[in-house]
Amino acid sequence: MLTTIFSAATAYISTSLDYLLILMVVFARRKKFWPIYLGDILGTSVLVGVSLLLAFLAGFVPANWMLGFLGFIPIGLGIWGFINPEDDDDVDEQVGQRANIIIEVALITIATCGADNIGIYVPFLPQ
Repeated sequence: MLTTIFSAATAYISTSLDYLLILMVVFARRKKFWPIYLGDILGTSVLVGVSLLLAFLAGFVPANWMLGFLGFIPIGLGIWGFINPEDDDDVDEQVGQRANIIIEVALITIATCGADNIGIYVPFLPQ
């Protein structure tokens, strides 16, 4: 049991170190801290929920070697992003339109921590 707690704490800390720098910037720009905390909890909860769902779905894959093909998904997304770049003007218009800081922090959490958290959490969860 102690090994499981230590492994879970290590996984959370290792995936959240880069996110701490982003949170420091968000905390420096806001005077109310509770919405930031709630947004962080909401975003982390979404990532854990997605990891649970993916771990559950990975249990339906008939052979373990087939899971290795999941590595082609980020490669394909990178090629798709290279071929079809986003228009920077559209992104600039969308930044700052949301007034709810809880949703903003939750989206920042999902965007910055999504890939590494899901990549680390799914193998830890029971299948």
